[in-house]
Amino acid sequence: NASVAGRQSGNGSSNLSFYSYGPPGTSCPHSDFVRIVSSKLPYHARPDKPSRKLNDWIANTSSVGEVLSLVSTYGAEFDGTNTATAMHRIAKWHREAPDPRLFEDQRWRDTLGHLDRVMEAPNFQTRHLTGALWSLATLGPRGRGPHLDKVISHTSTRLPEFTCIDLALTAWSIATMKMEPPGMYDKISSLSLSRIAEFQPQALANIMWATATLKKENDALIRHAAIVAAKHLDAGLDFRPHEYSTMVWSLVLTQAREECLFNRISGHVIRRASEFGPQELTNTAWAFASLGIRTEGLFEAIGQECRAKMRHFMQNLTNVAWAYSHLKVGHGDLLSEIARIAHARIGDMNVQDLAQLALTLVFARRSSSGASEEDASDAGALGTREQTVALVLEVTKAMVRKIQKAGLTYPDDAWIVHDLVLVWMEERKAVEMP
Repeated sequence: NASVAGRQSGNGSSNLSFYSYGPPGTSCPHSDFVRIVSSKLPYHARPDKPSRKLNDWIANTSSVGEVLSLVSTYGAEFDGTNTATAMHRIAKWHREAPDPRLFEDQRWRDTLGHLDRVMEAPNFQTRHLTGALWSLATLGPRGRGPHLDKVISHTSTRLPEFTCIDLALTAWSIATMKMEPPGMYDKISSLSLSRIAEFQPQALANIMWATATLKKENDALIRHAAIVAAKHLDAGLDFRPHEYSTMVWSLVLTQAREECLFNRISGHVIRRASEFGPQELTNTAWAFASLGIRTEGLFEAIGQECRAKMRHFMQNLTNVAWAYSHLKVGHGDLLSEIARIAHARIGDMNVQDLAQLALTLVFARRSSSGASEEDASDAGALGTREQTVALVLEVTKAMVRKIQKAGLTYPDDAWIVHDLVLVWMEERKAVEMP
């Protein structure tokens, strides 16, 4: 009993705490704690479980180094929960502040060893398995290796046990890694479709994103997911900004024009635009524009928020510009600001951004053809005519430089430059361009 255990450990207390054996990093022994705990005691009278205390310590870390320190000191005692939490925190902190030496660190290899050990335990839960898979996906190629094959094998075997969250997280993970183990997506899809009404917003967004990213033609799953999402919105369930933007982005890539969901999401975006970050604003505007859906007040709300957060935009500028010019949405102040920033960043843009900006300028020219300078911005041009023409010249020169370098562009990029030159310049001027 507890009193006997207390006397054996040299401590008279019948309510010993794991903290009695010292916090992480101390030399105080703590392995005896497992021995002195009696599971026959009623729950309220038991000392705190060591795995629970370990998990508190792991969850409260703030860096990769802190997690690895705990792995080094206590890893041999980790159960499934501790190991999954440690891997999650390592992935989370490494994503926020990459540690270049992580994958050469013996403590990281030890973590993977603990994962191999706990995966074989009969009480290793599915949420721990999918959490480990998420961590490996988040860490990138260097963090995977042969251990990923073991996780994938266990995942494939245990798919029928998975919850809705597990199914969606697994789909997200394999899509993030751009891999598709034989038959895994199809099994996930089948299991998800039969339970799609149980999926909550985050799970719906994840399964839709994975389907779009893996370029799957899965009309049944996508459309049923859209219907469930619409019902959740009608019922007042809380969606986060990235869930709105992820869903509409996914619907475009899977060619599912679910206007019932687009219309509902539009109203929520208008009311909550201030909560959206640059990526979420961009993806939402791009998705609505791609399907030609322009709801009342949406682009006005997005444009106002984009202007307020313009200093935080990096690679999202060209997509925003394309969306507004494609739909011929008049927002002169926003487009003028985009033109100014784009002009300053031309040298840092990759081929994709330059091509998108070139297409934007093509649309802008066609939209403003025949319009007065005062009306040009209302037709989708990027700021004043002077700003736009200057940007056309810079984009054309930058694209030509990219095309001249082998392996950087596709044939379509040359045609985009051709169209840009054709609508904005005379051929003679283009030839003479420095």
